[in-house]
Amino acid sequence: MIQSAAEGFLGGGGNHVEVVDDRSAPQIDADSKIKEAPQGGMLAELQGKGADGLKHVETVDKSAPVIDEHAHVEANARPALLDEIKVKADAITEVAGRAGTKMAAGDALKAIEAGNSKLNHVETTDKSAPVIESDTKVKAAVQPAMFAELRQNSASNLKHVETDDHSGPVIEKDVHVAPSARPALLDEIKVKADAITEVAGRAGTKMAASDMLKAVEAGNTELKHVETTDKSAPVIESDTKVKAAAQPEVFAEIKRKSITELKHVDTVDKSAPVIEAEVKVAKSARPSILGEIKAKVAEHPAARVSEVMTKPKTKGCLGCAVM
Repeated sequence: MIQSAAEGFLGGGGNHVEVVDDRSAPQIDADSKIKEAPQGGMLAELQGKGADGLKHVETVDKSAPVIDEHAHVEANARPALLDEIKVKADAITEVAGRAGTKMAAGDALKAIEAGNSKLNHVETTDKSAPVIESDTKVKAAVQPAMFAELRQNSASNLKHVETDDHSGPVIEKDVHVAPSARPALLDEIKVKADAITEVAGRAGTKMAASDMLKAVEAGNTELKHVETTDKSAPVIESDTKVKAAAQPEVFAEIKRKSITELKHVDTVDKSAPVIEAEVKVAKSARPSILGEIKAKVAEHPAARVSEVMTKPKTKGCLGCAVM
């Protein structure tokens, strides 16, 4: 069928196709000069010269990996793994076959549920029932009657039983279990989250800018040529007259005159911020917060700031720690 279709397409009654606009050739500018590659002539020259015509060159081979003298290189486990796979090929094939059958069964079930498959009528023989010999006597289970009796009797009619519970963890007598400091640290971080986020954001931005600058200075980053439009100059209207600043002449005159020739001037310094009388200015709590966080992290290295910020909720047995 494929062969007949190919014959019909190629010459046995197929439609004629003509390429009108072929753009597969590379675009070469008119002023470009294409030179012949020198590799062919160079190779012919090397082949023409014998080994005697070539100069002796001393090479320094650095292709071998650099391995530290303290490093221990172990044998590759892959050959043993391949041998094990060959030995257990039948079991592996069986497991893979079961997985493929299960996947095919899932696809078939989806097709049946979607109504895309036509099902044939099949006669089945159900052998799912257990095989019980003819001389075997099957008795009713006693559990239902036992449970009913327990429900009818009150707790006073049941016998007292002493139990020995070993489910608790075994902790030595000289071990002191103290409460974990992590919940208190998490609560403190939640209270001071705004200050921590602000400091961490500034540190991350500064670190990224520093890494980028180092990469540019080291020449590890290829910079692209950028055409810029400088609009930093002030916009001056056409009817505006710009005069020369008088400051240079004033400064020159001051330098020429001595201190005694200058007039005494009383100044009113208003550069200080205006703070109302009832306003109390306290020291910033940020240095103490950062110092406290550094101390807590150093004291509990497992409870890092990055970890507790991404996982603010704790579950399980994180409320206790063995000291």
